[in-house]
Formats: sequence, C-alpha cells, structure tokens
Amino acid sequence: MKKTLSLILVLCMLVTACFVFSSCSQVTIKDAETNTQSVLSEAMKNTMSGFFSGNADTSKIIKKALTSGSLTVGFEGNEDLLGEDVKVLETIYSNQKDKEYVSDTTVTFGGETLNARIFLDKTGIAFNSQALLGSDRTLAINVATLAEKFETSALKELILPNGAEEEELAQIVQMLGTLKTEYEALFADASEENLAEEINEIYALMGRVVSEETVEMADGKSADCVVITYTLTNATLKELAEKILAKANLTGDQKTDAEAALDEAIAEINKAVSFALTEKIYINQKTNKVVKETINGTVVRLDEEDSNGTVDVELVFGDTEIKLMGTFDVAGTTATADITLTKEEKNGSEAYKLVVNAGDGKGAVVNFLNVTYTYTKSTGAIVVAADLYGEEERATVTLNGSMTTDKTEAKIEFTSLVIDEETYNFKVSLTFNKEATMPDRPADTKDIMVLTAEEWEALAQEIAEGKLADLIG
Repeated sequence: MKKTLSLILVLCMLVTACFVFSSCSQVTIKDAETNTQSVLSEAMKNTMSGFFSGNADTSKIIKKALTSGSLTVGFEGNEDLLGEDVKVLETIYSNQKDKEYVSDTTVTFGGETLNARIFLDKTGIAFNSQALLGSDRTLAINVATLAEKFETSALKELILPNGAEEEELAQIVQMLGTLKTEYEALFADASEENLAEEINEIYALMGRVVSEETVEMADGKSADCVVITYTLTNATLKELAEKILAKANLTGDQKTDAEAALDEAIAEINKAVSFALTEKIYINQKTNKVVKETINGTVVRLDEEDSNGTVDVELVFGDTEIKLMGTFDVAGTTATADITLTKEEKNGSEAYKLVVNAGDGKGAVVNFLNVTYTYTKSTGAIVVAADLYGEEERATVTLNGSMTTDKTEAKIEFTSLVIDEETYNFKVSLTFNKEATMPDRPADTKDIMVLTAEEWEALAQEIAEGKLADLIG
C-alpha cells in the first residue's frame, strides 16, 4: 500500500515539473486561465531563484557554458582508494542554437590512456576512437540512411548472414524508419507556444480549476492568492497515458502493440487500486511566488481487505524555509513525514540545512537525516556534512570541496570524503567553460551503411588488435 501511495504522490508532483517558461511579474485569475503553464513556470522560477540565490557570476557562466560552451566532469582516484591510479575526464561541448554536441572521453589507468570522441547532431551520431576502432577513422550512423540503404548494405549481410523472410525484413526496415522519425523529432524546432499549448492540454485533462483564496503565509501574514487545482484519478491517468502515446506517432504493428500494452496496464491498475487525489498550487498575486502546494485524497487497494488509505501533504515556501509535511493513513495506521530546508546567510557564508523526520505510525518520531551545505565566499570552500539514523549509532559523512570562478570558467571540486572516522582522498570536479571551442567533425567521416564487406572485415580486425581489446584480453 505504501508503494502505491508513493507512486501516486510522485505522479501528482510530476505535474509541477512542467514549469519551463516565463510570464509577468504579477499574476491574476485571467492570466492563470489563459496560460496556466506560463503562470506556473514564472511563479516557481521566482520562488526558487529567491531561495537558492547562490553566486551570480558562477550561475551566469554555468548557463552560458551549457548553451554554447563546455562542461568537463573529472575524476581522479589513487591506488589506495581503487587499487589502481585512475583518471577520467569527460567533456561535453554544446551548441544548442544549431543542436550540435560533442563528447570527449579520456580514461587513464594501468599506465594506459584511452580516448573516444562522439559527435551528435540532427543527422545522427559519429564515433572516433583509436583505442576501440584500432585506427583514427571516424564512423557515422546516419539515421536517414539506416532505413533507406539497409536492404542493399553489407551490414544486412552481417546481421542476417542466412537471409531473412520478406516479412521479417520489412519489419526491420519499418523499425529503422520509426527510429529515424523519432530521432529527427528530438532535434525538431518546437516553439515555446506549441509546447506550452500541449502542457496546458495536459492540465485540462486533469480538470484544472482556477480560483482565488486568502492564505496565511510562512511568516504569519495573509496574502491574496491565485489557486490552481488539479485532480488525478484512474480515469485521468488513462487519458494522460493515451495522450502521451498519441504523441509518439507510432504506426502499424508498433502502434497496435503499444495500444494493447497500455490497455492491459490500465486494466491491471484499475483492478488493483482506485485513487482520487487533488493537488492545489497557491500563488501570491502580488509577488508571483508560490506560497504552498497541497496534495490530498484517497487510495483504495481493491485486491486487499481493509486497505483504504488517505494522503495529506503540504509543501510551504518561505524566504528562508521550505517545509514539507505529510500524513499517510493506511488501514488505520498513520505514518508521518516532516522535511525542512532552511537557508542562512551571515559573515560571508551561505548555509543550507536539510532535516528529515519520520513518524513510525506508533507515536514515535525519528530524526532520520540531517544534511548541511556551507559555502564560504572568501575562500570558495564547500563543506557538505550529514548524519544518518542508525539502530545502534548515527553514521556521519563529510564531503569537502571548493568552488572557484574567473572570467570564463566556473569550477566545483570535491577532494575528500570522511565516513565516520575513515577518510578517502580523491578529486571529483565539474568545470564549466563559457568560451570553449567545439571540435569539428572530420571531413572524411564515413557512413557505416556504405561500408563494404571487406571494410567491415578490416574494421573487425582493427578492433581486435586495438588497445581496448588488448587491455580486456
């Protein structure tokens, strides 16, 4: 029963994950009715950006680096930690305007260094790795030619050396055609207006209602709020699933099979559980910030006796505190959860503290987890400390690191982890570079669909003699 409650709660909370666009500084009922998605997006953005203020310069560099720069993830571990000196560097270059990406991977261990580079764009994927391919050639998987040239390619003979029935071959070609369509859809230009419209359609399926209400906020003062209400039931879950399936644009047997699988899954859910949950989001009309969210309703397990359950969850947002309080009543047994995140800024330091308490349903409350994040601006030092409930004694963990920023780069690095009294030294870093230059795809890149049988044979031989094959035996 608890797993069912958790699943339904997550489904409800996922609705708020659709907040991705911007709107105006204040909000009215008319705004919320006209474009619910935009209003929710702006309100949540205002709420979270105010609470998680962070380092403004670092935030700007990170945003630019992820749009038209690079992100490098690094790891270094020594022999004491891993039994071998290991170094891994993964750099992702992004050009979101043209939807082009490059992944550069370097792994060093046992005195050997392995490299691989992947190019990703709207045409497909290209791969270059001396260590894996045994040469400096670059091979491309072009989604357009996969379906168009498969039947006449040497690749078909490798995959189907004994041939295939005409119907089986047609199914493979159809699958490759669907792959092409779905891949190209990932890179298609979707306007903000069209995406917002689709999300608003989802809200409409959940019976969206907009109203006004005066609400007491975290500081004890009252505020006039726009309230947006949704409902999740067995029926709306079915409608949402059908809408998502329709957006997949499947055809033929794939569409028939997917629809049959969905119908079977929905039938199983309806046989096992009946639920009706309501989510309310309260937005301060003056500040356009979310004041609180609530989820409540009932869940009934139809395949078990005496398993009626109720859900009552409230998430309250304040300037220096975010608090989640939940009560779950299952067959007369009540379990509670109390999660609080607080923020404090003083003496050049910024600190966040997370406290998780849980009730066991028998009247006892356990302090399950405490986590503190502290950032000292003058030195860049970061300390993440946690203690976790244990039956005999609490476990403690401390992670030490730093955050530094210059004109072009922002770097977050962690150097040690202390678990109880054991210290582990290593380096894990995230480096954001807003001016990084993306590597160009080699001009002699070759589409795998035009490789001859002889070229496939040569490629297999080179891979077998390559550095990676030698390392793994």
